[in-house]
Amino acid sequence: MYKKVKLFMLFVLLPVVLLNISCTAASSTEGVGKTAPDFTLSSLKGESVTLSQFRNKKSLLLVFGATWCRYCVDEIPELKEVYSAYNDEELKLLYVDIQESERKIEAFVNKHSIPYTVLLDTTGSVANAYGVRGIPHQLVIDKNGSILYKGPRPYQGIMSLLDELLKNE
Repeated sequence: MYKKVKLFMLFVLLPVVLLNISCTAASSTEGVGKTAPDFTLSSLKGESVTLSQFRNKKSLLLVFGATWCRYCVDEIPELKEVYSAYNDEELKLLYVDIQESERKIEAFVNKHSIPYTVLLDTTGSVANAYGVRGIPHQLVIDKNGSILYKGPRPYQGIMSLLDELLKNE
């Protein structure tokens, strides 16, 4: 019986896991160098926010996440650091919550004292347009609207990534 379980894991589960990893890795650079799709979403404050309103003004860090995502919660201190360091001058930080109720998101924002703009993608259409397949997922978009980076956040060093990507702007 134990031998059958090992064989099952080797021939069925391992290929599935490896395929998933390779698809995720391949998709993380998909769209880099291209123009970011425009969108309009409501903020938690009730404002209408479009990507195009920032074009030719400032670069963006666009972060997709959700309240139930442990890794999204873990990155909040680092995102607060980014927000403080750039102070919305050189870089606008937009957090896009995917497919959750406004009430749930508002409680989450209050609990974690999130200072940056939180947008509501209640249908998941913006996440789909950006090819988000897992969260947290980040994009760095330059002033011209080009995607400089796309993928899961680096384990450490959002600041160093941003400094490197934005140093030539």
